[in-house]
Amino acid sequence: MTRVMFLVSAVALLVSAPARASQGDKEPVYRDCIKLCVRTNCTGARLRGFQSTQPPYMALTDRDLIPVCIINLLWWLCWCWQNRRILPYWWKCGMVVLLLHALALLELLDFPPLFWVLDAHAVWHLSTVPVHFLFYSFLIDDSLHLLNTEKPGVKLD
Repeated sequence: MTRVMFLVSAVALLVSAPARASQGDKEPVYRDCIKLCVRTNCTGARLRGFQSTQPPYMALTDRDLIPVCIINLLWWLCWCWQNRRILPYWWKCGMVVLLLHALALLELLDFPPLFWVLDAHAVWHLSTVPVHFLFYSFLIDDSLHLLNTEKPGVKLD
């Protein structure tokens, strides 16, 4: 099974699509701001100094993270599929994983604000709230299952 997961991970890395500009990058206000920034040289030494003080993970872009997300999705779905006969609540974990990855598209596929208030990022934050209830339900069921199937002499710490 480990070989299969490694093969799936390698394929996901190779198949990941190149990043495209979001809708927000096409907005005139944003483009004017970038032009002003280039004109006043805020992309020069000051920006390089700021970037050098940031942690390394801040340099990652959507293009770098998409393969990691795909691998994470496949890994969790494989775990759910392998445990479907043992755990009657496996579907909760699978649903949480699918929902969170689907909702992550709101972060990647930017759109102009709805009613000048709700942009993609705000809608993403709002839509992830109900998913946590399902996730905690899964955690409770899994904890109860582990407590009920505890073998004598085995400590669950």
